[in-house]
Amino acid sequence: MKKSLLVLISISSLRFLTACGGGSHPPATHFSVTAPATAPAGAAVSFTVTALDASNRPTTHYSGIAHFTSTDGQAVLPANSMLTNGTGTFSATLKTPGSQIITVTDTLTASITGTSNPINVAAGTASHFSVTAPATAPSGTAVSFTVTALDAFNNMAATYTGTAHFTSTDGQAVLPANSMLTNGTGTFSATLKTPGSQTITATDTVTASITGTSNSINVSAAAATHFSVSAPATATAGTAVSFIVTALDASNRPTTNYSGTAHFTSTDGQAVLPANSMLTNGTGTFSATLKTPGSQTITATDTVTASITGTSNSINVSSAAAATHFSVAAPSVVTIGTAVGFTVTALDASNNVVTSYSGTVHFTSTNDQAVLPANSTLTNGVKKFSATLTDGRWTITATDTLNPSITGTSLPISVVVPPGMVSAREDHTATLLNDGRVLIVGGVHWAKVEGCRRCSLQLSALASAELYDPATGEFTSTGSMSVPRVFHTATLLGNGKVLVAGGDNRYGTIYTTAELYDPATGLFTLIGNMMTTERSGHRATLLENGKVLLAGGASVGGSSSSAEVFDPTTEEFTPTGSMSVGRFFFSATLLNGGRVLVAGGICNDHDRTGVGTSSAELFDPATNTFALTGSMSVERSAHAATLLTSGAVLVTGGATSEGVAATAELFDPVTGTFALTGSMLSPREFHTATRLVDGKVLVTGGFEGNVALSSAELFDPASGSFTSAGNMETERSEHTATLSTNGQVLISGGINNQNGGLSSLATAELFP
Repeated sequence: MKKSLLVLISISSLRFLTACGGGSHPPATHFSVTAPATAPAGAAVSFTVTALDASNRPTTHYSGIAHFTSTDGQAVLPANSMLTNGTGTFSATLKTPGSQIITVTDTLTASITGTSNPINVAAGTASHFSVTAPATAPSGTAVSFTVTALDAFNNMAATYTGTAHFTSTDGQAVLPANSMLTNGTGTFSATLKTPGSQTITATDTVTASITGTSNSINVSAAAATHFSVSAPATATAGTAVSFIVTALDASNRPTTNYSGTAHFTSTDGQAVLPANSMLTNGTGTFSATLKTPGSQTITATDTVTASITGTSNSINVSSAAAATHFSVAAPSVVTIGTAVGFTVTALDASNNVVTSYSGTVHFTSTNDQAVLPANSTLTNGVKKFSATLTDGRWTITATDTLNPSITGTSLPISVVVPPGMVSAREDHTATLLNDGRVLIVGGVHWAKVEGCRRCSLQLSALASAELYDPATGEFTSTGSMSVPRVFHTATLLGNGKVLVAGGDNRYGTIYTTAELYDPATGLFTLIGNMMTTERSGHRATLLENGKVLLAGGASVGGSSSSAEVFDPTTEEFTPTGSMSVGRFFFSATLLNGGRVLVAGGICNDHDRTGVGTSSAELFDPATNTFALTGSMSVERSAHAATLLTSGAVLVTGGATSEGVAATAELFDPVTGTFALTGSMLSPREFHTATRLVDGKVLVTGGFEGNVALSSAELFDPASGSFTSAGNMETERSEHTATLSTNGQVLISGGINNQNGGLSSLATAELFP
C-alpha cells in the first residue's frame, strides 16, 4: 500500500513540475536585433540583441557568443560578446550613408542569427572637397572637372550649401567664377595654358579648411605659331649682344615642344648673325654683332615653316669709333649747267656712320672751274651739298680742316652736254630696258613753217630705232623695224624683249602687224601672227600675268572699241571683251591688283578733231571684260595718267570741248570715282607725267593751243598741289619722258615752234 502511494505521489509531482515550467528550457533558434531607424554617419548608436526560441520567446539561458557584421563596410562594430540572460545592448558606429543593417550571428551555430531593421545613415557635414580632373589636357583647351563636398569619412555631403572658389598652380589658367554645388557636387570647366604638371584647387569661400586639390594634370604645349625675339634696346656697333628667341603658340604661351630650326636675318646688312640653330625646350639665347648705326632689328624664322617668325624690338646701334674717312656720293653723269648734288658722310674704320662727328669739311675738285660749297659742318655725320662743274670728267673731294687724314673722294662725275639723238622724232616710244638703256623707236619727223600743226610737209614715219646709255650719256643706232611706225606702242615683256605693235605710216596705212626687239642682238623680228584688227593711237599695258592688253586706237572705220591680249609664250593675239566706246589718244593705267583703268580719248575718227569723252572703264584680266566706272569731271583726250604710290591715278590736262585743260583729278580704285585735285600751273595736252622715286610726279612740256611749252612742274600727292620744276632746255610736245634706273628722267625728242613754225627735235635732256 505504501509503495503504491509513493509511485502515485511521484507521478503527481512530475505532472505538477511539467505544468509549471519546471521542466527543460527550449533552445535559442535566432536573434532579434533592434536598432534606431536613423543614425548620423560617424556617430555611435546603441542596438539590442535578444536570443529567441522557435516561438520568438526570449531564451534567458542562452550562453553563446555573438559575432557582429554590417552592410556598412566602414562600420565600427562591437567585439564578439556573450549575452546576459539571453540579451545585450551594444554600440556601433556606421559611416556609410544610406540604408544599412547590423547582423548578429552565433560564433558556433551560424543558424542562430538575426538582422536589424534598416538604419538610414545620413552623411555628416562637409569637411573637405574632392576635385576630380583628367590626367592630361592640351594647353589652351577647356577641360571638365568635378568638385564633391565630402564629410570626414569621405561621404558625399549632399546637404552642403556653401560656395566654392577656384585656384590653380597655372597662373594663366581661366577658371570658373565662385559657384555653389548642387546636392553636394558640381561639374565645371577650366582652361589651363601653362605646359607642365598643374592642379586645380576648390576652397569654401567661408570655411577655408573645406578645400580640395585635383590630381596632377599634365598640360601639353600647343604648336608654335610664331617667335618672340627679345633683344637689348641699345648696342654698340661691332660689339656682340645677346638676344633670346622663344617659340610661342597662338595665345603667346611658350611651346616647350617646339623642335624646329631658326634662321636669323637683320635689317643691318653688315650684321654677324648666328648659324641656323635649334631651340632647347622652345627657347634659346644667341649672340649677334650689329655694325650699322641706327635703328636695327633681328628676325628669327623657322627654316621649314616661314610663317613661324618673329622680329625683335628696335635696337639703337650707336657708332663705335671716331671718324677715319669720308664717303662722297655723287651722280655718275650730269648735264652741263645742272647743279651736282652730292652727300658727304663721316665713317669709322668699319664704314659705320659716325653720328658724333663734329669737324669741319673743306671741298676741292679736279675741275679748276668748279663752284664748290664753303667749309661746312655735318649734321649727325651726314650732309647734302651742291656743286657746279664744267663739261668733262671730274671728282669732288671732302677733307677735314684739322685732320687731313679724314678725307674722301667721289667717283668720277661725267658732265655732258645735253645728249643729241641720232634722229629727230616726235610721237615715238621710249622703253626702259632691263640693262638700264632706253630703246627709242619710230615716230615721225615734221618740218613746216607758218601754219597749223599738221597741214603740210609731212614726212614719212620712221622705221629706225636708237638706244640711250645713261652710263655714257650717248645715243647710238640699233636695228630698224620692218616698217615705219608712228602712234604705235612699245611694251617691255617679262623675257626682256620689247613688243612693238600697230601704228600707221602717216600715208593712210594702219598696221595690224607687230614685231619684237631683242636687246641681246639689237634686231627687230616681225611676229608671224597679226593683231585681230589694225590699230594706231591705241594703248598697250603689260598685265601682271605677263600678257599684254592692246585696246582701242584708230582703225580704217574710225575709232575702235575692240581689245585683244598678246601672249609672249605663244606669240599669239587673242580677242577679249570690248570697251563701251571706241577710243584713241586715251590713257590706260595698270592699277595695283591687276586691273587696268581706261579713261577719256577721242571717240569718232582717227584724226585729232574728234569728240572727246569723260567716260572711264576698268578691264579685269580675270574675266577679260571691261566695265564702266565713274566718269572724269570733263572730257579729255591727249591727257596723261600716272599711278601714284598710294594706288590712286593722277589724270592731268588734255584737250576738252572748252580748250586745253589745266585741271587735274584723282581716280580712287576703291570707290571707282574721280575727284578734282589742284590744277596745273599751265594748260597742257600731249605732255608727259612721270612718277619720280620720291613719289612726286614730273609734268613736262606739251601744247597750250599751238604753242609748245618748255615749262615743267611737280605734283606732290601729300599736298595735292603743283609747283614749278623750272624750264626744260627747249619747248617740247609729243615727246617722251623715261625714268631711268639712276632716278633721272630722260626727256627725248618731240616737236616745238622753233623758226616760226613746228619742227621735230633731235635733242634730249635729263631731270634733274
